[in-house]
Amino acid sequence: MQRDRIIQLHQQQKLSEALPAYQAFLAAHPDDAGMWTNLGVLLRTLRHYPMAIACYQRALALRPPDAGILSNLGNALKDCDRLDEAVDCHRRALALEPTSTTVRFNYAIALREACDFDAARIVLDDLLKEDPTRAVWQWERALVNLQAGHFTQGWIDYEARWRTGELPQLDWGCPRWQGEDLSGKRLLLTTEQGFGDTILAARFIPLLAARYPTGALQLVCKPELQRVLAGLPAQLLDAMPGAGSADYYCPLMSLMGVLGIDDHNVPPPTPLSIPAAAREKFAWLDAHAPGRRKVGIVWSGSLTFKDNAKRAAGLEQFLALAELPHLQCYSFQKGPREEDLKTHAATPLICDLAPQLADFADTAAAVMHMDLIVMTDSSLAHLASSLGKPVLNLLQYKPYWLYGTDARMNAWYPAMRAVRQQQPGEWSTVFAAAREILSAT
Repeated sequence: MQRDRIIQLHQQQKLSEALPAYQAFLAAHPDDAGMWTNLGVLLRTLRHYPMAIACYQRALALRPPDAGILSNLGNALKDCDRLDEAVDCHRRALALEPTSTTVRFNYAIALREACDFDAARIVLDDLLKEDPTRAVWQWERALVNLQAGHFTQGWIDYEARWRTGELPQLDWGCPRWQGEDLSGKRLLLTTEQGFGDTILAARFIPLLAARYPTGALQLVCKPELQRVLAGLPAQLLDAMPGAGSADYYCPLMSLMGVLGIDDHNVPPPTPLSIPAAAREKFAWLDAHAPGRRKVGIVWSGSLTFKDNAKRAAGLEQFLALAELPHLQCYSFQKGPREEDLKTHAATPLICDLAPQLADFADTAAAVMHMDLIVMTDSSLAHLASSLGKPVLNLLQYKPYWLYGTDARMNAWYPAMRAVRQQQPGEWSTVFAAAREILSAT
């Protein structure tokens, strides 16, 4: 196949056709640096990161020095948690093209992944001086500032998420709330991210109800959360209401910026409700595994979350916990990764609760029977910590901004304790520490 035709297939996102075409072309023309680079881009899109690195290295050997290839190589090294090498590649690219906005932005992302937040912010500040309207730059700076605890600027930049094209823009039929007096007014609160973020930010609803006792609050949230959030002072809706039903609207995660929230004025976790039917459903857990400590586990968050491959450790890492005879492990894992229990023949050493968990109220009822939750970060961390259950959250090297420091985590979730990776992508010491903690309980 001709070179131009292969590139056209790639540009048209016909990746299943472009991949074998690139491979065949490069087998016949191994000295084409541009095609090695293109194949690296395609492989990175398909998350074949080690092979993408190899392609970029081949291209770089053919065309040294090249800032574009170096920057692409740095991106793939970052994906593989080879962060020191990634930052070095981006620095070399920057030395070659110091004015390139693409090279500088990629460098900033690598610095954030390496937890060098001050350096990342300097790069992003300079970029945004040149173009203050670039949404992806502003969003990246939001993540940097929130990680570093610079909340005032962080919440301002956080609003750029609506301009990156990754969230749907909906017409809620009323103006956006910016902190106006809500006395006698109706405020519609909307959700736009995951279950965990909804549980995290729902804590501000009682605060609003106390501040504006004559106002009316509505919350649009997914059915899976309706029962567990039923005690909030808000009318719960599972769909967009009709026009004229509210005076203002506000995305739930935007309340933190409007209310000026930082680590020092965080209200208590969201009060959750567990209906009697859910409690009765899991009453059997009281008599299950007598004499053993009950430990709930989760090894993966949603597979649609872009960073899930880094925050999730996989069931294999948890299997050693089942070796401790004084523990009984219970799986709260939902979604496609539930099947991992069958793959590893893990039952009955790990009791699978997932088939009985119809919604978060069921999950909350089961959590109340646990002595401890041990997990990699997902919505259950927010749920269990809001219930006051001890949570041992096993975190990647650069975790979600909420877990940036132990002090911050304690401010937001006093029941949570973290064990973090000491090296990017390295889980063995994390699980060794978790096992030591569990052996002592």
